[in-house]
Amino acid sequence: MKYSQEMNVTNEMKEKRILIDKIRRFWEILNQKETISYIIVGTLTTGVNLTAYYWLCNICGVANLIANAFAWVVAMLFAYFANAKYVFKPTKKELIGEILQIGRFFTARFISFLVEEAAMFVCVDLLFVNNMLMKAIMNVVVVIINYFFSKYVVFNEQLTK
Repeated sequence: MKYSQEMNVTNEMKEKRILIDKIRRFWEILNQKETISYIIVGTLTTGVNLTAYYWLCNICGVANLIANAFAWVVAMLFAYFANAKYVFKPTKKELIGEILQIGRFFTARFISFLVEEAAMFVCVDLLFVNNMLMKAIMNVVVVIINYFFSKYVVFNEQLTK
């Protein structure tokens, strides 16, 4: 009986250590300057996107998907320059490298835009979910998708050499 209790205590201690290690690794990721900068820029981009969408859709009466597309363009332009200047800070490239990077950025953002448009169409136009609630939810999803695209594809220095 005593051996079984000791094993349970040992297993609990191992599980706690594993959990603490996972929390520590997550905290280290969050504390990276790039991650913090991306969260700030992503929040500002989301604000630009939500404001433009709200104004177009709810004030001006523009249709859901059209308002979403225009808001996306405004937010995307803001995001490119903010991410390039404050988050990923790519080294200066020759013109062809800049063109390739901009092309990758717009392609990646267009993919996440298509995901958002599909979700907005299904949820707002077909299922009648509140448009601003759905827009806010999709902004979180899009920020996550865009981070991975930006980090590993758009501003990846290995791809522009």
